[in-house]
Amino acid sequence: MRELIRYEQKARLYLDSKKTGKEFVLGSKSVHDEYRAPYEVFEKQILTIAKKGNRVLDLCCGAGAFSFISNNLGTSISVADISPGNVEHAVSVGRQNGIIISGKVTDAESLAFKNDSFDLITCAGGLSYFDRAKGLGEIRRVLSPGGHFICIDSLNHNPIYRLNRYIHYRRGIRTLSTLRRMPDMTIFTQFERHLGSVVNKSFHGCFAFLIPFLKPFIGGFNVGLIVDLLDKKYSFMHKYAFKFVAVVQKQY
Repeated sequence: MRELIRYEQKARLYLDSKKTGKEFVLGSKSVHDEYRAPYEVFEKQILTIAKKGNRVLDLCCGAGAFSFISNNLGTSISVADISPGNVEHAVSVGRQNGIIISGKVTDAESLAFKNDSFDLITCAGGLSYFDRAKGLGEIRRVLSPGGHFICIDSLNHNPIYRLNRYIHYRRGIRTLSTLRRMPDMTIFTQFERHLGSVVNKSFHGCFAFLIPFLKPFIGGFNVGLIVDLLDKKYSFMHKYAFKFVAVVQKQY
């Protein structure tokens, strides 16, 4: 309930800003340069998997920043969120950009869609907001046979990032339930158990904790390049990544 209230408040701020004509940036461009790399990978995976005529659902859509990635491919897009304000904003953003989408207020643990409703489901940062077994079971149910689930989310093994999330909790920015549900490396086993085969995964930002220290001197774009290079050089440390991107295919 606290999360719903918080996201409703944020959604209302977004809706109010639209009345003033403030631009709402879409896709990975909405993310600061230094943190953008995993979101670009997320977009690339969606554009690789999505096909013309696919029915696409952006689950836990938030304000809709990542809801329209596949639009130019000729897909049919729907959005879903537990927050009515978020759904309203995402639908209005689509309309503002000439994109007609459908929106539904629904709980991820009990999705208000029929079986096999979608060919592709995307989710940016939503895994810590629902019971994993129930939510993944529902995603499997509403995915068509052979359909894909593509997500970007955080990992919880790096002690620096865990401390930062705890500080956010103490400040009232996060809830205890989201801390407890933050994904760790067992998420890939859970994908396999409840949904399907993990066909692609990548890890990003093992050294993202350096960003606040380096950014004032070399700027966000350059520090983002450095973090990305360190990820590639020390790939064996992927357990301590800040973000991961996963593509899961529903088993037939």
